[in-house]
Amino acid sequence: MGVPIYQPSAEVKNRILNSKSYREFRSIIAELDKEYDWDSKVQEIIELDERPDMNYIEDLPGSELEKDGVKYNIHGIVHDEKGIKVSRKVKEYIRERCTEYHKPQEAEHYLCEEYIGKTFMFGNRMDDHRRFLFNWMGLGFYNIYNQYKRRLRNAFLVRDAELSRSVKDELQHERIKQERHIVQIVGKNLLRAMEDPVYLPKARALAQSLVRAPPIEFDIDFDGWKYSKLLEYNAIKRSKYMVDCMEKFAKQKNLKYLHTIVGLGHEPHIKVFLENPKYPAKLLLTNIHPE
Repeated sequence: MGVPIYQPSAEVKNRILNSKSYREFRSIIAELDKEYDWDSKVQEIIELDERPDMNYIEDLPGSELEKDGVKYNIHGIVHDEKGIKVSRKVKEYIRERCTEYHKPQEAEHYLCEEYIGKTFMFGNRMDDHRRFLFNWMGLGFYNIYNQYKRRLRNAFLVRDAELSRSVKDELQHERIKQERHIVQIVGKNLLRAMEDPVYLPKARALAQSLVRAPPIEFDIDFDGWKYSKLLEYNAIKRSKYMVDCMEKFAKQKNLKYLHTIVGLGHEPHIKVFLENPKYPAKLLLTNIHPE
């Protein structure tokens, strides 16, 4: 089943960019959410989970693009989270790949997000966490897991809002069943990826699917606008800063190839900012990527 491309009109994008308050911002997100075909997104996630060919890995999955004579490979991976540690097997695999990426004679090297560098004991790490001190938020495994859980719950609630009570009662059981299924899929694959590297491609695919749909509501646990600004500052702004670090590192080392190892959520943002440094962070906050 094909999933509709999530690409709002120019008018909607302008409304997002010009929004002056959280209430206005949230109302636009609610409109996007209501119009989106969440049933197809649910099916896409289920189909991803059922693909056995994705439980295989030769190299770290990622995005590749060329800029100013340098080929950048951005590898989104899982890393330690509060209370959950990646296994020795995953650590050894990542270390082996990065060792292979270090080829001075071919002007090839690697660079890591700071927290990943600490997790895997790499020397070539950025200073993004020291610059953006909100790592207590836990914006990795739990963020992705809870985004799916919350988005799917909210999507079905919005869809059901105008239905009669009898129809709501009929749909309630199915909605809960689907929500639980999706939560199980996402949780299972992310946890597996922290135990065995063969599950990294599927975990990445699920994360990529997440950023191609309307965004989460931001007023869970924090007062809304403050939380959205915190997410933007800690995740999207960090991604933009990492692009600056990557380009400086490539220039200093006179590289032709640079592999950057980052958390799953940063990969799509880094790709956008590499291609378009001035792309509005506010659009990325609403999961609207360049066409």
